[in-house]
Amino acid sequence: FAQLTLQAQEKNPELLSRIVPQIYNEEMLQTLRSIYPYTSIIYTLYATEDTDDQIIQFVQQHDITAVTLPENRVSGALVESLRQAGAVCYVNTINELKDATEYEQMGVRGFYTDVLTEKELSRGSWLYALRP
Repeated sequence: FAQLTLQAQEKNPELLSRIVPQIYNEEMLQTLRSIYPYTSIIYTLYATEDTDDQIIQFVQQHDITAVTLPENRVSGALVESLRQAGAVCYVNTINELKDATEYEQMGVRGFYTDVLTEKELSRGSWLYALRP
């Protein structure tokens, strides 16, 4: 994070507003914020054993803007609670359009994929997620 921030500041400080760091735990957030006050942060959950309530509380207390859930953590209740806490949800790793569509119906706003293409996504409602 320190090197990334330094390089961006040297090249063009406005670049920092376009960077969305991904963290894996609370310690990483503390380290990140000691380097630079990034306004958008993705908290990814595959490495945590925190409960849903702990995750929601962490998101609320630290103004986390996005959360990436592994498939085994996705539930409509968690997605809605995170939305109410101010975060959008993404899911990783989704390689079937059917699964992506089901998660979208739960309120998930994006996903990580190895194989799905823009052409496949354009057949559904996911295309909006690909536009800036």
